[in-house]
Amino acid sequence: MIFTLPDAERRWRSVDFDSVVGAGPCRWRAGEWRRQVTVRSWRLEYQFAARDGRGRRHTLLDPAEPRRADTEFGARSVWTAADYRPPDWLTESAVGGRRQRVTLPSALSDPLPVEVWSPHGLRGRAAAPMLWCFDGSSYARTGQLLQWAGAAIAAGRLPAFRIVLVDARRRMQWFSGSERFLRSVDLGVAALHERYAVTGPLAMLGSSLGGLTAMLVAMRRSNVGVVVSQSGSFFNASSREGAWPWLTRVRRLVRAIRDDEPIWGRQRGDHGVLIGMTCGRHEGNFAANEELATALRWRGYDVTFEPGRDLHNMVAWRDQLEPMLPNLLQRAWSATG
Repeated sequence: MIFTLPDAERRWRSVDFDSVVGAGPCRWRAGEWRRQVTVRSWRLEYQFAARDGRGRRHTLLDPAEPRRADTEFGARSVWTAADYRPPDWLTESAVGGRRQRVTLPSALSDPLPVEVWSPHGLRGRAAAPMLWCFDGSSYARTGQLLQWAGAAIAAGRLPAFRIVLVDARRRMQWFSGSERFLRSVDLGVAALHERYAVTGPLAMLGSSLGGLTAMLVAMRRSNVGVVVSQSGSFFNASSREGAWPWLTRVRRLVRAIRDDEPIWGRQRGDHGVLIGMTCGRHEGNFAANEELATALRWRGYDVTFEPGRDLHNMVAWRDQLEPMLPNLLQRAWSATG
């Protein structure tokens, strides 16, 4: 695949192709900058980084590609394979809902702010299941989690349920296995159970470091019945992550998950949680995810592992919500009525 940026007047001194795959310098030829990339995924999010005559950097989208992705790093152009199809639930009729900001007690220096989404028709004190989502704002915006939930409820695939959208002000620190953050989740769970009538086991959802966090919470709490970790940051001794302040802690906690050991002194004490894991086949952490899934199965856990055809981004995680997440939620929530 050749990606091009027109520049007939040689406005740019140099241009780099910026993406998780194929990143590097472009060559100028016949009035345009070109970069040849081998793409094996369904989608590729990218931009161009150009330098002008004064050395100033400019980020540019592909003028020939109308598709865009809203990422945490800004807009990106999107290439898609001919056989890529977004999920059907994006266009299904969906129950609307309301988002309420709630400040929870925490073991951090500040309280833990979250948003609780409730579907229309579900009264404030009405009993309902609850799904916690780490990086909740990104899942709600780019991952369109609330549309997914509303469509599932409207179609009768799932009962009315609440979603707790959790974000971290210091994401890299808190979502890398911070003991104080995990204790804050424990406090938050207790506070929300006082505020709402929660039925059935809790469910946890997250991706990347949020996927690690979701798994850590599930391994500490026996009232978590489902955890779905998407491209979880399950770094091990062979992971190439460079110099990262919390890498040693993450590796130690991943070993504890793998070996069924306590997480910061707390352990669920059973293998009753349904575990779902997704990861793109061409992601750098695919092997680590696959290895952990295998180890957890060997320990006696019920693990569903689904490789994906996309890379490390929120749209990829959106596209793999189904069928895994609703299937696991149906199993856990129907078992308790």
